[in-house]
Formats: sequence, structure tokens, C-alpha cells
Amino acid sequence: MRKLSLLALAALFLAVNSHPSLAEPAWKCGKKRCFWVEGYKGHVPDFAAQWGPPSKPGCYYVLRRSKQWHETCPHGEMTRPR
Repeated sequence: MRKLSLLALAALFLAVNSHPSLAEPAWKCGKKRCFWVEGYKGHVPDFAAQWGPPSKPGCYYVLRRSKQWHETCPHGEMTRPR
């Protein structure tokens, strides 16, 4: 009986922890870079909240010397500033 209850408890634990995150993806920003993070629940700055998802997977935003945010992609492609 004890083995059965332990097995049921383990199955419940796995079921609760195996569901995908309910949080929407969002931009997680530091001082000079912003990354698109799945399930991010932290603070999103106002300027990043209006960007929407990156144009390609793996792209992120970098704050340039011009004080403008530019989307940068893994292959060095630069897209329009935001």
C-alpha cells in the first residue's frame, strides 16, 4: 500500500511539473541587451514591450552608442533601429 501511495505521489509531482509555462514570452533586458525569453515573468521595460517578437529566431536587441536599440541576429545581420 505504501509503494502505491509513493508511486501516486511521484506521478502527481511529475504531472504538475511537466506542463509548459503559462507565461507568455517577453523581452528580458539588461543595461545594453534585450533577449526574447520564453515564459519570462519579470519586468519588461516600456520601450521593449512594444517591440513584439524578434524578426528571426535567435535575434536580440543591442543598445548602440547612438542610444538607439538595434535588432542583431546571430549571423551579424543588423535590422532597422527601434
